[in-house]
Amino acid sequence: MKIKKQVRVGTLWKFRPEGMSEEAQLMAFEKEKPNLLVIPESNNPADHEALLVMKGRGKVGYINADDKRWLMPAIKNSNRGCLIEFDHVVRANDEGSALLKYAIEVEPTDVAPLQPSLCWDDFSYTYPLIDDVAEIDTLNYAFNELLSIIKGNDDGVMQPADCVQLICDNCKYDMSTETTQLINDCCFELEIQGNKNMVRLQEHLERASTHRRSRVGEKEYEEWFNKLVSGALARKQLKLYLNEICRKQHSSSVSNEQMNSDLNQIYLQLLNMPFTLSLYIDSPAKLMHMAFYKNINRVKQKELLSALVLRQSLKKELNVNTSPTPACLPEENKELALPTAFVMCFNDRQYAEEFMLAIRGMKNTQKTALVHRYVSEKKISKENCHRPLWKALHDMGLYAPSESNWNMQV
Repeated sequence: MKIKKQVRVGTLWKFRPEGMSEEAQLMAFEKEKPNLLVIPESNNPADHEALLVMKGRGKVGYINADDKRWLMPAIKNSNRGCLIEFDHVVRANDEGSALLKYAIEVEPTDVAPLQPSLCWDDFSYTYPLIDDVAEIDTLNYAFNELLSIIKGNDDGVMQPADCVQLICDNCKYDMSTETTQLINDCCFELEIQGNKNMVRLQEHLERASTHRRSRVGEKEYEEWFNKLVSGALARKQLKLYLNEICRKQHSSSVSNEQMNSDLNQIYLQLLNMPFTLSLYIDSPAKLMHMAFYKNINRVKQKELLSALVLRQSLKKELNVNTSPTPACLPEENKELALPTAFVMCFNDRQYAEEFMLAIRGMKNTQKTALVHRYVSEKKISKENCHRPLWKALHDMGLYAPSESNWNMQV
């Protein structure tokens, strides 16, 4: 049986007409109540599965990442995207930015659950894992309690509002597909209750889920990660590592050479992450937030978190502040000599080496998306990102299509 499912349209500020206030923009939608068209934007550098929202030929915003799966059946059945109907406006508050609520009729059984991405298959971490993080354990308890109460299976030890608050407080430390799916399930169950109190809880939960991917959420994750690295779990993990090495080598201590070798080995394991994430090995909070868009599962998330924490611990033990240079890596990981014309396109040779490492195995659209991001991060100038870089890559056989195709993508 089909239901009317609400979806959120966000990032309104990005496409607001110049000179128009946020309130005027929202009032215009409330007055007109326009239907909107949703289309895939596969060349989006931040998210290749982004869904762009259009009004006529003009861009309005993006479908919230948590809501994309509800629209996928309709989009797959159409060559033009799908239409969504106006429901209401949600104004900005302390929990988040302004957004639009739209609706679409869907058959719940047609909506596929979120699936972890296969792009994590090559990433494997072989050193001691960090113990289970309390915040993620708390999440599991709160999710189970809330779903049980909503479905009437259990009176529950907690009130629904308390469960939602626990989820909101802790979900920002878990970017896994499983947690995103559980948030979606809870929001759906709360929405279909049709109860004002439940809808308020749903909106509170939706805001928290969006917050975990925001810049503020990234900053909070960074603070939490730094505490984790200097805390008891990191010390216990380092002790496990040291004991394991001593046992294998039948020694009473671990040499700096061994720790340095393992530090480089962890770095190599991290390079097997999905293409662009390897550029953020030294920025764990940014890396984990980008991992959300690569549909990381909890097992891989724990391995990734363990690798990042142990790497920080070993660097602290060795008083090392930088990542290995290509010269430190095994022969198969060394970079080839880079043409001067290619290096000159970048604002620093390091960025040229990073780019060359990242594009291995990439599709052409992924390469141009990465260029777009490098421009926004000022690693490549706007002048060099067009013909100079296209020609350098074209001459090296790394980008076969025409210059006009490159310019259109970039």
